[in-house]
Amino acid sequence: MSAKIKVDEKEEKEIKGTKVSFDKVSEYKAIKLKSDGVTYVEHKVLADKLISKKLAEEVKGVEIEVSESNTQILKGDKK
Repeated sequence: MSAKIKVDEKEEKEIKGTKVSFDKVSEYKAIKLKSDGVTYVEHKVLADKLISKKLAEEVKGVEIEVSESNTQILKGDKK
């Protein structure tokens, strides 16, 4: 069975949410999860949610380094 959704083009919807970007170091935080004690680097929106729910703690005094690309090109001998 399929259903068709009728959209009224005159109706305008307000989009709610948080605008995020992923291209700046300032958008990330280092957090330590309380469940396993491991430190992770997460986007600040997720990190703040985990910290507010007391599931993680922010790790202070760390420097986050962002690489230009996560793609690596390895040169090998052609035989």
